[in-house]
Amino acid sequence: MKRQNGYTLIELILALGLAAFVSMMGFQSDLLELDQAKARITGAQLYQYNNAVAAWTTANAGASNATYTDTNWLKSTTCPGGTSAVSYLPCSFPAGNALDPFDGGKLSITAAITTTGTAPNLVTTVTTTTTPYVLSSGRVRSDLGSLAGFVALAGAKSYSPSVASTGRQVISNASSGVLTMVTTNNSSNNSWLRTDGGNAMNNNLRFNTASAATARELKNVSRIQALAATSLTLGNPGGAASGYSVAVDANETTSGAVTIQNAQNAANGLILDTGRIRTLAGNASASNQVVAGTNGIAAAFVDSQDGAYYSIPSGNTVLNVARFNHSLQTPALYDLNDGNYRAIPSGSSVFWTPSTYVLTVFGNTNIFGMLDTAEFFQLPTNASHGAPCSPEGLVKTEPNGMINVCQNGVWNRSYYDFTSLYTVQASPAPAGTRTTNLGAHRYCALAGFSNAGTVGDAHCSVSESGGVWYIQERTTGNVSSHMCQISCMDL
Repeated sequence: MKRQNGYTLIELILALGLAAFVSMMGFQSDLLELDQAKARITGAQLYQYNNAVAAWTTANAGASNATYTDTNWLKSTTCPGGTSAVSYLPCSFPAGNALDPFDGGKLSITAAITTTGTAPNLVTTVTTTTTPYVLSSGRVRSDLGSLAGFVALAGAKSYSPSVASTGRQVISNASSGVLTMVTTNNSSNNSWLRTDGGNAMNNNLRFNTASAATARELKNVSRIQALAATSLTLGNPGGAASGYSVAVDANETTSGAVTIQNAQNAANGLILDTGRIRTLAGNASASNQVVAGTNGIAAAFVDSQDGAYYSIPSGNTVLNVARFNHSLQTPALYDLNDGNYRAIPSGSSVFWTPSTYVLTVFGNTNIFGMLDTAEFFQLPTNASHGAPCSPEGLVKTEPNGMINVCQNGVWNRSYYDFTSLYTVQASPAPAGTRTTNLGAHRYCALAGFSNAGTVGDAHCSVSESGGVWYIQERTTGNVSSHMCQISCMDL
């Protein structure tokens, strides 16, 4: 009998069937892994969604009750369909509705917002419910929904393990495949800082020092308030060391008392590089001196002990006693009690009773009352009797001390002098005429004459020419003795 080699048809069919079974099992495993990968992606998207909701509740504590059937309420108005002024989700994020569901599980969401409590302790809660987790075939897969929920919750754990247990609530219904997510600003469910007054911090807030300075700011803060009878410290806890400082931006307001400890006892406890220290209301008070390196600028300076004394540079100044070690420069000084009395160096000054040791006047001095001197009054001694003068009433003295007054345009002596007695005598007197010059006088008159042993006539006469007076003697015969006496007065 001849022997044949090879596979029988039955063996070949069995081999092909086994290969097909193995391939189908591998495909089924790959399909399951793909469904699980989609569930994990959906879970990551739900984690991102929950973070956006948490940020929204932080900024909108006390929001009115509302219901949303998509994620557009968390998207900026610059996104298609977005309704939020702030972008909590990117524009590319699924809308979470029937037209644009979460890819894994074809999930659509419904978000219900509720607020409870009284201000300032308002608690806002957002409860998000999804549609059942289904495959493209329409089959409900609650196991994949649970996987998505686990990833949504575990995403918080991988990001911040210390807050994952209470930061979010994600509940998966094993029978229906529906996911329920709860996000609230209640401090018991959310450890992030809130502004509703209902959060209690149990430790310090610390920023990552590796982050940029612009990423470590507190923004949109209404108030930083200290506890009663407790100091509020701004700055480094080791601020007493050299090099630490606190910068306060402009356009900020500080209410209440601000105390600078100045632990180093530095000369300058508060330093302003630029800008001003300004009080919109109230006073800026200093226990000691206020020292300015350049100018002290104020509308008025008022005595802290007596407000009746003040200095207003652009107005009036009232001082009790003013003392100047050097010059006082002013156009005029007026009497406080009677403004008619004044001292104007470049103009006319009026005094009631001036007292001075030496008064030198280079111009004119007008005295409307009496001039009284305790010792003497000295006049210039360059008057020349009979010389022209102007104006009327001037007073001078001659070199011999005789007082002259300017009268009728000439210098005249101010009193009568009868001591000028002139005697002309001739013995014997020859016949003839003789003239004698008596000098300048105001007036001269014949006082007397006498003759002795007369043989003939003898005469005496007085005449004036140009203010000069003369005496003429005339005899007609021999006279043994002849005398003429003339008395002159000077005014």
